[in-house]
Amino acid sequence: LQYLWKGAFGNVRNLGTTFSRATPLIFTTLCACFAYRCGVFNLGGEGQFIIGSILACYIATKSPLTGVPARLLCAAAVTLVMYIIGDPVWFGVLHLLGCCMLLYAWLGKYFEKLPDLPAALGCTALFLILHRICYGTYVTVPWLWMFGLRTREFYSSDYYPLFPWLFLFLTGAALGGRIRASDGAWKKVRLPAPPAWIGRHALLIYMLHQPALMGILYLVYRRFP
Repeated sequence: LQYLWKGAFGNVRNLGTTFSRATPLIFTTLCACFAYRCGVFNLGGEGQFIIGSILACYIATKSPLTGVPARLLCAAAVTLVMYIIGDPVWFGVLHLLGCCMLLYAWLGKYFEKLPDLPAALGCTALFLILHRICYGTYVTVPWLWMFGLRTREFYSSDYYPLFPWLFLFLTGAALGGRIRASDGAWKKVRLPAPPAWIGRHALLIYMLHQPALMGILYLVYRRFP
């Protein structure tokens, strides 16, 4: 038992290996448990494991969706933690970015055929129009908050629905296409090391800054109640 424990959890490397091997099996088991919970007998656990492995490998190496799983998993973690705290986040900025990246991976090839400047102006106009509509209109049908249609009882401490914010995302995509089509002079610009590092690690910084700030404010409050 001692060697078994050390081999699985004895150091950081062994712990990482344990998690990397166990995670696919845990999710495969969850798939089977979900089916049983729904009253369905699941015979496809092995096939689901293999297809899931192929899909994960494709996303990690070939797909434009490379950053999507990380953002969606972080969004789910934020929702879970904030729900436990009592200040829920149902569709925050990470949910928005993950969904926008999924939609753009599927539909971006059609969007990129549009002229860059008219597309950016059109998306900006739609953003402004829908922003006024979505944030000033309430509906009686629940579960439409993802699309910017909320009931009066809906609450989310961080709320960025697909409409209108998808069109602001598309505005940035169109302007990015405009920059890529330029003469390439922007490529010669080199940011200093600190801003470049922040840009490459924006998701990590976003996930860490909130608990860090909450911890600091908690200590300040304890010191100066």
